[in-house]
Amino acid sequence: KFYELEADGSDASVPHRELFDVLQEGNYEGFVSSEWEAHAWADMDDADGFEMVRRHQELYRALLAQQPAGSTT
Repeated sequence: KFYELEADGSDASVPHRELFDVLQEGNYEGFVSSEWEAHAWADMDDADGFEMVRRHQELYRALLAQQPAGSTT
């Protein structure tokens, strides 16, 4: 679940990089899904849930392409 993404793709409410480090270090090979939770308080005239999920998945693709933080390989 995520709530808000900044223009640069970051999200102060969820430590995405750290979560992906744990998954990568554990050799996780399953699925990761995106669920935008901000619809509960967002002004739906200004928010596009599909765009938020697209951007969130883009962030996750970028994180998957990176080595875990602190990795020496």
